[in-house]
Amino acid sequence: MRKKKEVKINDKLALDRTVLANERTLLAYVRTFASLVGGGIGMVAVFESSIIQITGTVAIILGVIFLIFGLRRYILVHKSINEVFEQGEDGCVSLPTDKKEDK
Repeated sequence: MRKKKEVKINDKLALDRTVLANERTLLAYVRTFASLVGGGIGMVAVFESSIIQITGTVAIILGVIFLIFGLRRYILVHKSINEVFEQGEDGCVSLPTDKKEDK
């Protein structure tokens, strides 16, 4: 079983920055999804040209793919962050370590 050591304030702040960066990246994927789907729906609804409708359909499909990829990536990164930094019941973050504590 791994023993935990307390994390310094710099490491805690680094964890916070990493979590926020992961969330910001997810929001970028969601923004891209919304743009592609909105643009694709606009192309399909407004224009009658078959080329533009195909382009709109492709944009909608790409938007959904971006959303799925972004959600999957967010979940994987979130899990890897949680593996490195564990949060206790008291809200304190600890870093697992294999080293024996000095007595």
